Amino acid sequence: MRSSNILYSIIVFTFLSQSASIIILSASLIFHSGGIVESTALAVDWMALAVVVEFLIHEIINPRKPMIRSRNLIVFTLMFGLSLANLIIFLVRERSTETRNLTKDFAAMPNPRAVATTAIILAVLSTIFAVGGFAISCVVQEIPQARLKISDPIPVQVWQPSTPTQFIELGDVQTGDPPPRQDEVATRERWTDIPV
Repeated sequence: MRSSNILYSIIVFTFLSQSASIIILSASLIFHSGGIVESTALAVDWMALAVVVEFLIHEIINPRKPMIRSRNLIVFTLMFGLSLANLIIFLVRERSTETRNLTKDFAAMPNPRAVATTAIILAVLSTIFAVGGFAISCVVQEIPQARLKISDPIPVQVWQPSTPTQFIELGDVQTGDPPPRQDEVATRERWTDIPV
C-alpha cells in the first residue's frame, strides 16, 4: 500500500471521528445538558474538521498532483494540536468535581457515561490518527518523477562574407559601395544638444 493511500485513509478516519464527535457534542448542547466545556470542545472540533475538509477538497481538485510533504506535515500538526486540545478538555472535565463532570454534562443523553466515554475515545482516536499521519509524512517522502524537458535546439547560423547583412547603413556588402549619405539637415534634426 502506498503512503499516499495510507494518508488518505488516516484523513478519512479523522474526518469520521471529528464528525461523530461534533454530532455527540451538538446533541448535548441541543438537549441543554452541555455547557461551556462542550461548546469549547465543539469549536475545536469544527476547526479540526475545517482543516480536514480543506485538505480533502484540495486533493479532490488536484488529483494528479503529488502529495507535498510540507503540506502534510502542516495539516497533521494542526490536527494533532486541535485533537490534543480536545482530549485535554475532556480529560480535565472528566476529573472535575463529583457534582459537575463530563458525565453530568451529558446527563440529558440516554446513557451519559457511555456518551462521555465515546467522546473521550473519539478525541483519543483523532489524536492517534494525527500522530500517525505526521509520522508517515515525516518518514515517507514520495518524490515525483523528474520530467526532463528538452526544447528544440536553436539553429546555429554561421555568418560568411558572402551572406548579405541586414543593416542598410553598411551599404552593399558584396560590392563594397559606401552607404548612401543623408543630408545634413535631416541628420541635425535627430540630434539634441546637451549642455556641458
